[in-house]
Amino acid sequence: GRVSPAKNVYLWNSIIRALSQNGLFPKALEFYGKLRESKVTPDKFTFPPVVKACAGLFDEKTGTFVYKQILELGFESDLYVANALVDMYSRMGLLDRARQVFDEMPVRDLVSWNSLISGYSSHGYYDEALELYHELRNSWIVPDSFTVSSVLPAFGNLLVVKEGQGLHGFALKSGVDSVVVVNNGLLAMYLKFSKPEDARRVFDEMVVRDSITYNTVICGYLNLEMFEESVRMFSENLDRFKPDILTLVSILRACGQLRDLRLA
Repeated sequence: GRVSPAKNVYLWNSIIRALSQNGLFPKALEFYGKLRESKVTPDKFTFPPVVKACAGLFDEKTGTFVYKQILELGFESDLYVANALVDMYSRMGLLDRARQVFDEMPVRDLVSWNSLISGYSSHGYYDEALELYHELRNSWIVPDSFTVSSVLPAFGNLLVVKEGQGLHGFALKSGVDSVVVVNNGLLAMYLKFSKPEDARRVFDEMVVRDSITYNTVICGYLNLEMFEESVRMFSENLDRFKPDILTLVSILRACGQLRDLRLA
């Protein structure tokens, strides 16, 4: 007998994946519901896009329902399924659950670590983010620029100067230093630590700079009351970047301060 397309899980998976990849999350979940009704048994490839759709919609109820089905079918030990779950719970801020899925994974890759580190960091759990980052450094997996940019706010917010400088060394050694995201994070971190010389060194060594780079330095200088440097950075680079509203406000403030200083 011929295999009817409706009974073919591969076909369902392709549709669900296409919908989810294109951000049509409600449609993806609708099709997953139809798959369940059609008595087709999902396989492990069905779930990452379904979990991604739950994450995209911040739909905790459906997410938990799908997680139960994953457990029933025994797919929770699949790397890609587990990564999707860690990412979903991390985005939702349900970090205990994310951590639990992470801890139970038989195999982890960089994506697993990045999702959880970024989850901790973006929800303000800086200690946990740094702790996990240290665990990662002790494993055989090499962090990338996403890991570094995820962990930077944690370094910055905990004001761990020593750690922060260790990170710069790491960034140089692992070659992610050319990545503008990492450099912007390092700039922000040094300026926050009141280390403008270090920030300037990072800035001068950057091969690629974007608007965030200039905006970070201009606002950072202003916060350190380095008004002249702030205005100079602005006026010398106007053709190279788009100032954001924060920068324009900063520059007006810096000019005001300089005028007052000159008048005084």
